[in-house]
Amino acid sequence: SALAGIRVFSIRAISDLIIFMMGIIDDFHSLRARLKLFFQCTVALIIVLSGYRFKQIFSFTVPVLFAQIITFCWIVGIVNAFNLIDGLDALCGGLSFLILATLYIIFARSAQDAAAICLILCGSIAGFLLYNKPPAKIFLGDGGSQFLGFVVAVCPLFYSTVNYEYNKVLIMIVLVSIPMTDTIAAVWRRTREHRSFFSPDRAHIHHKLINIGFSKVSAVVFLLGLQLLVCLSVCLAMYLQTFKGTILLCVTYAFILMFFSILHYINRKVNMNGTGLLSENPEKE
Repeated sequence: SALAGIRVFSIRAISDLIIFMMGIIDDFHSLRARLKLFFQCTVALIIVLSGYRFKQIFSFTVPVLFAQIITFCWIVGIVNAFNLIDGLDALCGGLSFLILATLYIIFARSAQDAAAICLILCGSIAGFLLYNKPPAKIFLGDGGSQFLGFVVAVCPLFYSTVNYEYNKVLIMIVLVSIPMTDTIAAVWRRTREHRSFFSPDRAHIHHKLINIGFSKVSAVVFLLGLQLLVCLSVCLAMYLQTFKGTILLCVTYAFILMFFSILHYINRKVNMNGTGLLSENPEKE
């Protein structure tokens, strides 16, 4: 209905503006990490308390409180995942383009509003990537990376389709598996080493690829190629029967986990042999 559309637009506009302005301010004045987290949590609460959440996992209806907690953690986690993956020119923008293009395909038939938003964002990102490709002339900054992460995180909460709803949670986990798994690994790594969650390091996936011999350009191309395979897998799963689609999505995510594990051990061996190409000083994440 018209009123429902206005409500969705208002909530999205307010939350998008908050997350974007917070990122812009941080780009110019370097906000404290805990203050940024506060704003991210505030925006996540706006979405969740407005009634937008993951309502089912497969065929199981999720209790409201549990669904709100999952959705809150999802939004905050994905916003930070996209911020952390923005370590090389064109990487975060390229991943966002492929993910939003896939969401456009998913929503194109029965959720035209969502499809239109995804298509507009894809066009905007494509124009941006012309000037963000290595060597970049312009950059996303925290304003851009956190905004893109937020858009990807909340898009499935506002819109749904018949074929998409059953596997919605799994589809989104698979779509963002590269930045999400990288962030989970970073949290685990810093916890294990008794360091602050907000402390930078050079052990993200793009750092590891460079450390073992990839150039910055080849690392970006490799990760975007991997993301493209993930997106193609998700699109194929949408057109398979429910059970077969679920199996394909699970296999795809298992493949990403296996890739991260193999890269971890290759990187560790390179470091033990003293042949790594990165210095010990962390880059700005």
